[in-house]
Amino acid sequence: MNSLLTEANLEAGITYWRNTKTKWEPDFHNAYYEKFNNRQCTGLNEEWWEWMVHELRLWQASRPKTDAYFRERGRERLNKLQSARDRIFCAIEPQRPGLENTNWTLLSELYFCAKSIKNVDSPVFASKLCHFIIPNAFPIIDGEAIGFQNNDYARYWDFCQRQWLHCQAKEKLQSRLRMLIGQQAVDCYPWSTKLTELCIIRKPKFCLVAFCTIQGHSNKRHRRSTDMVEHSMCNPAAVRSNRIGGITFQEVSSLSHVRLVAISL
Repeated sequence: MNSLLTEANLEAGITYWRNTKTKWEPDFHNAYYEKFNNRQCTGLNEEWWEWMVHELRLWQASRPKTDAYFRERGRERLNKLQSARDRIFCAIEPQRPGLENTNWTLLSELYFCAKSIKNVDSPVFASKLCHFIIPNAFPIIDGEAIGFQNNDYARYWDFCQRQWLHCQAKEKLQSRLRMLIGQQAVDCYPWSTKLTELCIIRKPKFCLVAFCTIQGHSNKRHRRSTDMVEHSMCNPAAVRSNRIGGITFQEVSSLSHVRLVAISL
């Protein structure tokens, strides 16, 4: 597949970052990541959580809940957050967790524990909290910048991982961003998630998903199964080709018991 992580898309993302009304940090959060890393040195304890509640408020992840709400619900889950984090690090030691060496099965426990704190359908809060805990493994969802309209964070995470793994210009992109940071990038800087974020900012992405009910026979017994075919529409050529996993749109629509939907990512 063709990755959206290209030099042209990175430059477009950098322009958006610098011009956004939110006035994001000019060092691309380099200093923030050092703080996030240092704050975890003594574990995900109550002192860390008190500081994190404040940071989540600054990053607009808390609204409309109160800080008191998050203090209480977060304290109740600190042990689970710590255990889930430790399992991720232990699974890939001595490497740092990132998009290139983790999978959703490994990461999902931490994500759903974080999600239960705010207890809402939106993945924004959980994605930001998990990003602050393991920045290089959890890309942030920003509704305005990314344009993600689906609450299925696992699908978004898989999309980001595929973009990163299929990127053919990782070294060039990292070198360009390193130069723009303006100072020495910290050792814990999350290159995979930050570069992915910058390259997909404000890019329309669509997935066409065909849910096909297929009839077949096995051991003379009639059975039914559901097959899902997904194809990421990452470029106009793919859209014009009108193909989903080898099946044209026309073929799909002519099949019986088929529902074809478009999902905006």
